[in-house]
Amino acid sequence: MSAVSLEILEFIRPEGNNKNLYITGIPWMEEAEILDKFYQLFTTYGPVYGIRLCPASIKISRPVSEPDTPPFNCRVGIALNDTDKDKSTPPGGNNEQNGYYAFVTFYLAMSAKRAKDNLKSRLIIQGNECKISTAKRKKEISRATLHFTKCQELANQYLGFNGWSTSVKLLECDSEVQEGEIKKLQYVCVVRLNIAQHGLSTDGLGAWEESCLTTDPTSRAKAICKAKKLSYQRAVEDAFSRVLLIVLNNGKVSVEIDTTRPDALLAQKQVNMEPVLKVNELDKEPEEEQIDMSFNDIDDIDDINLHILHQLEEEM
Repeated sequence: MSAVSLEILEFIRPEGNNKNLYITGIPWMEEAEILDKFYQLFTTYGPVYGIRLCPASIKISRPVSEPDTPPFNCRVGIALNDTDKDKSTPPGGNNEQNGYYAFVTFYLAMSAKRAKDNLKSRLIIQGNECKISTAKRKKEISRATLHFTKCQELANQYLGFNGWSTSVKLLECDSEVQEGEIKKLQYVCVVRLNIAQHGLSTDGLGAWEESCLTTDPTSRAKAICKAKKLSYQRAVEDAFSRVLLIVLNNGKVSVEIDTTRPDALLAQKQVNMEPVLKVNELDKEPEEEQIDMSFNDIDDIDDINLHILHQLEEEM
């Protein structure tokens, strides 16, 4: 029985060389065709954040292949259609031309490792064996939240289309600043992200500022629509940034909410959506109760104490 391993997946841009594959030896072809086939191939090993294709400075010789050999062939079953063979021929029909190298970025390190192990010495393009290795970038990528569309794609991948939903708790204009004929409108939005299957929810806040012309009513309407839309998207991104997906290598997924992350946006603007305690302001301070301690009361207390002492003496 193979050991079960897990990896924590956050809704942030993937960083780290262990999630990036470096592919060399890609001969000249239509870029769109290579990207399309690469996405089909590598997404079978896990969700892919992106593929970057770059022209290589080294010329790659195209070996003469059999007539029936497709120009893009991987021994795991990916190949171009026969009608696409002519597209792989570079201008002039030269058998030696500049090729490409590519970076394939996965969300999970286990997906990148699985793709590397399975495709090593098995990815053949136009008769050329492409080399696959782990990227060795020295530049560190700063932590950044995932874009709105990427959040949706990743959530649908692991939670399902009906496994999550959002509801708007607040959407309002926070400020309007006029500078001559230009007016700047800032909208804020608070959304609640619900993950019903796991019984979890978290809030996110987003803001967006848009400018409009005071002399053009349509300009203001367009600015308001754009500010509302983008503030909502930023709020959804902020909410997803608190979600942690615990992914097992057997395909099972668990979900948790990261409560340790500082909520910088909500700290800047306190939004009171559900008042818990209502305080009424008083016109004047309440009067203190006056306790009447007269000398007669004190005398009565002394008489009682003397009476008790006499009773004790008689009993003795």
